[in-house]
Amino acid sequence: GRMQGGTVTNCRNYGTVECSVAPVQALNISGIVGLLETGYTNSLSFCENHGSVKYTASNSSKNISLGGIVGQVTSESTVSESDNYGALTVTGNGNTRFNIGGIVGINQTTAATISNCNNANTITNSSSAGTIHIGGILGSSAIATSISNCNNTTAGIITDNGTCTYEYSSNTTVGGAGTAGIVGACTATKKI
Repeated sequence: GRMQGGTVTNCRNYGTVECSVAPVQALNISGIVGLLETGYTNSLSFCENHGSVKYTASNSSKNISLGGIVGQVTSESTVSESDNYGALTVTGNGNTRFNIGGIVGINQTTAATISNCNNANTITNSSSAGTIHIGGILGSSAIATSISNCNNTTAGIITDNGTCTYEYSSNTTVGGAGTAGIVGACTATKKI
């Protein structure tokens, strides 16, 4: 779902979230909130996702953002004290752009902060999509994002089995090739 202003606190998801259709518009999938929408101030804190989050489809040409806690941020938002324990899995093909993050799939606003969050499960890409950004905390950011005191734990193994190859190191903070322990890709100066 999407959030248009407000606060979400102390929420837990234990169910599997799965999408298996090719979307007609951008798609945001997560364990807690799919989209923190533009024009609103949103706050998520002390939330946990324990359920697996999966996307499986083919022939999509839309952006797919998948996160353990939030799929996409487009508004002034704070995500804090929240942890992902669910496995994130993507399978698909086509000219899709995947943004996959243990906490947030993609950030598209300068007014977003992610703090004191942990990813403690695997992120697996088995797609052959066009562009793939994977991060243990944040999959992709087109705009400067404040990230502090976040961890992709030793259980947060990132596996990219698609036709794209990326170098991955658990020590990498920002991945120039699109995959890293904290942020998969960024196109702006970041505070991490």
